[in-house]
Amino acid sequence: MGPVFAIWPASFCVGSGYTVLNANDGTEACEIPARFRGQIAMLSTDMVMPRMGGRDLANGLHLTRPEIKTLFMSGYSEYSGASQEPNSSQIAVLQKPFSKRALLEHVRVVLDQKPLNGAHQTDAGASVPERLI
Repeated sequence: MGPVFAIWPASFCVGSGYTVLNANDGTEACEIPARFRGQIAMLSTDMVMPRMGGRDLANGLHLTRPEIKTLFMSGYSEYSGASQEPNSSQIAVLQKPFSKRALLEHVRVVLDQKPLNGAHQTDAGASVPERLI
């Protein structure tokens, strides 16, 4: 699998063997897929950010890279109605504050989900490093 997009919990993911493509905000994160031609496995983003929110970022990225899975994070209670259970098929939202363990569990579950809408996915046994934005 490809990298995982991460706006801020990069050190947790890098220390656990993931390759992380960092962005300072949603607008910058939108530019990464154009510069990085390899596979990107997942976007990890805050729901609320300056210049571009997480939902807009995910929707924009999915136009050109529909295979990118998404894990949203939020400290706002209005997003707590979305799924916080890592095995849920609903939108994955990790409520802040969270532990390193909780983040890594959610990342793994999101990465292991089957792709939606016929998006391409490499074989589960492939030894391609997972890259996160």
